[in-house]
Amino acid sequence: MTPPPNLESFHVSDVLAGRRRMPEGSFLDGLPPRLWSSMIPLGQTRAYAKGEPLPTGGPDSPIHIVLGGCVAQRRAHFGTTILRFRGTGQVLEEHKLVEPDAPGPLTTCLSKTVTLSFTAEALQKLLERHVVIERKLLRSLETRNRTDERIYSTFKRPALARVSTLLHHLGATVGVREQGPNGGIRVEGPSQCDLAEALLIGKSTVELALGRLRDERVIHNRYRAIVVRDAAALAEIAEITERPEPRTTRKG
Repeated sequence: MTPPPNLESFHVSDVLAGRRRMPEGSFLDGLPPRLWSSMIPLGQTRAYAKGEPLPTGGPDSPIHIVLGGCVAQRRAHFGTTILRFRGTGQVLEEHKLVEPDAPGPLTTCLSKTVTLSFTAEALQKLLERHVVIERKLLRSLETRNRTDERIYSTFKRPALARVSTLLHHLGATVGVREQGPNGGIRVEGPSQCDLAEALLIGKSTVELALGRLRDERVIHNRYRAIVVRDAAALAEIAEITERPEPRTTRKG
């Protein structure tokens, strides 16, 4: 896991000035500063509170670049809700570049979220003028699709590995780095119910997986947050397909 920046000192001006490291593979990761500077005047910056819906899905809703925070996007197919977490550096409502009137997912902010928003027309003109930005967007969307497959669609993996993979991803994309003896990477926003809904498993299964990670001192709980104490151990658990149960010694 690439250590996330300390978001406690997060300022929109730092992001707009290109002074903040972006999550690996996101649209803003490695975007040339001169091109990023050319985009900013065309957009509108706005902050959203936790629980507030992001304007998406409507015919006039804009395209968003997440400057900071975590959101949940939900779609329904055949009676099943599909939930995906999106965070810093990612683009939302990109389908409007192709079909401006097409409905999008319902998007809710799971933490304080700041976005830079564009009309589809303004962003389309920008992409036509700058092929580098267009290619960066396409690469970031392909990275997001592959990441989604690895996190959400590997149903045959054990629940512990799947939950660990999702936590590892959230730590790298929306995590807040904390200092001190009880520090680590705080993942704030997604609840246990959200994790279960995203992975299409039961809440009790998520609780058992989180309990085991706590027992092994990989994570600990904070109020409405999970803190990753040992990112290396979490990555190891996320990459294996089976993890043997601890042995018990029979007394007597």
